[in-house]
Amino acid sequence: MLILSAFLNKDFESTHWLIRTQLLTQKSNNENYINLPTFAGFISLNYRTLWSKVMYTQLGIDTRYNTAFYADAYEPATARFYLQNKQLIGNYPYIDLHVNLKLKRTRFFFILMNAASGLAGNSYFVAPDYPYYRRTFRVGISWSFYD
Repeated sequence: MLILSAFLNKDFESTHWLIRTQLLTQKSNNENYINLPTFAGFISLNYRTLWSKVMYTQLGIDTRYNTAFYADAYEPATARFYLQNKQLIGNYPYIDLHVNLKLKRTRFFFILMNAASGLAGNSYFVAPDYPYYRRTFRVGISWSFYD
C-alpha cells in the first residue's frame, strides 16, 4: 500500500499577531484498505498583548476543516476501529474561539468550542455515529504553585 501526502506548515508572527497555517493533501493507492480525506487544513489567528505591564492577553480563533471521507467506524465491544463505506464525515468547519488571560502564575481561559454548530449544518462527526461537541462554552483556571 502506498500513501502519497504533501504537508505545508507556516507561522506568521509579529509583535501582536500570530497566524498559524497547516495544509495537508493525501491520496492512497488502494482505498479498499484505508480511507483518507483528500484535503485537511488548520488556521489559527491570535492577537497577543500586555495590559498594564502585568496581564498577558491572547484572543484567538482556530479553524479546522477536512474534505468528506469514509472514516473508520468504532466498535466499543471490541474497542477497535473497522473499515466502513456507508457514512461520510467531514466537509464541515470546526471553529473554536478562545481568550487566555495570564496574571503572574494564574491563567484564566474561556473557549467557545464548535462555534459554527447549527450555522454551517449539523454534520459534525469525528467518527461515524460519534458526533463532535455542539456549541459548548468552557471556563477554566490554572494556578501554578512553586515548592
